[in-house]
Amino acid sequence: MILTAIIAGGDGMAFTVDREYEYLAAMFGQELQDRGDTYEVFDVDDITLVQRGRTRLFHRGAELDPAGRVYVPSPISICPVRERKLANIYYVLLEQGLPLLNRSFAASPELEVNKTVMQALVADLDIPCVPTMDLAPHMSPEDVLAAAEALGFGLPMILKPNRLSNGIGILRCHDRPDFIEQVRLIQRLKADYLLQDYVSHIGDLRTFLSRDEIFGHRLRKPAGTEFRANLSFGAKWHEIELPAKVEEWSLRIAARCHADYIVIDWLMTDTGFVFNEMCSTIGTFIGVPADMKTRLANTILNIGRRKLTGSLTPRSGDREQDRQPSP
Repeated sequence: MILTAIIAGGDGMAFTVDREYEYLAAMFGQELQDRGDTYEVFDVDDITLVQRGRTRLFHRGAELDPAGRVYVPSPISICPVRERKLANIYYVLLEQGLPLLNRSFAASPELEVNKTVMQALVADLDIPCVPTMDLAPHMSPEDVLAAAEALGFGLPMILKPNRLSNGIGILRCHDRPDFIEQVRLIQRLKADYLLQDYVSHIGDLRTFLSRDEIFGHRLRKPAGTEFRANLSFGAKWHEIELPAKVEEWSLRIAARCHADYIVIDWLMTDTGFVFNEMCSTIGTFIGVPADMKTRLANTILNIGRRKLTGSLTPRSGDREQDRQPSP
């Protein structure tokens, strides 16, 4: 088996071929080696789609042999042109019935990074979410604030990028002048932002799942006066007993997403837990305890092998391609 990722390596920042190699090596390297398997990462700029009878993929002039490949979707890019090309490639892989981990995220890339789309899916499951409103670019900051207050939002409020950003660009507005100034800046930059109630929280609880199993959970607590619980902002991991309700909600979200692996973050408040966001990239699993990582990696690799042979037991709503051996 060859785990294969096609990514927007030309983006720089977090999206590089070397970084994806590091993620795959850290997550699966030892387990793949033990099985005699391997992994590859290709830059989307080096991939050519050719239609001759059927759509074929070429990497720097050499055709990618589909035999034995299981694709790891990475359909995200900060460049719209690259993101469209990635979407085209993963659509072709989907329609040809080639084995894809996390098929639903390849089919709907916005589910991977767009917080509005995530919340719509979770709210439809009747699971509590952080109250959220789109930051309308055509309204004046004063009108945005008036509309938010009319809908029950109140200061302090959070302004955050609609796309996952690892905590970067999240702003807490304490009063009216601060809010108006920050919204004016965001609108001037034409950035895609959301408005949320500031939810006072102890930290966020992260659950790690693979299909219908929770492999572990850990609580991240913010450092000092910092309100963001990202590790990059000094947050620390803490042990906590997993509440039964969060376990149930996490499994329902994973089932709805038809996820082979997923990470879900919950804000821990004085009155309970609310959904914050989710992610299905391999990088979110880096740093988990060794025993959890080994079990998770072996489970994901077994899913990939069973998709290759068509022996994976389908769940309700799974695409037909997940029930058949690859061509």
